[in-house]
Amino acid sequence: MATVSLAKDANEAYFSWFDEPGQYNWQFTRNKSDRLLLNVTINGFSDDRHKLDEKINFVVWRYFWIDLVILEVDKVAQLLSYSHYKDSRYSHTFPWAELKRLRQYRNSQN
Repeated sequence: MATVSLAKDANEAYFSWFDEPGQYNWQFTRNKSDRLLLNVTINGFSDDRHKLDEKINFVVWRYFWIDLVILEVDKVAQLLSYSHYKDSRYSHTFPWAELKRLRQYRNSQN
C-alpha cells in the first residue's frame, strides 16, 4: 500500500517490515528539489522496539522503486502457482488488487 500511495503522487509513505525479533520501519519522502526522487530512511529495531539498532538513509528514483516492487510481487505471484510453495504461505493475504493498481499506474506512465 505504501508503494501504491507513492505511485499516486503521495508525498510520504510508511511501512514496517517485521523480522523476528524486531522490525524495520521504512519511511519514504518525496525529494523537495527533484520530485522524481524519494528520500528513504530505514530504522532497524531489535526485539526491544525502543532501541534503534541501525539507521540507513538513501535516495532512489521513484519509478525505479515502483518497478522494483512490481517485479518482486510478480515473482511471488508466479511462485504461488506451485502448490508446494503456496501451501506453506498465507496465499489468501497476497495483495492482488494492489499489484493490479501498480501495473495500471506504470502502464499509464509509459
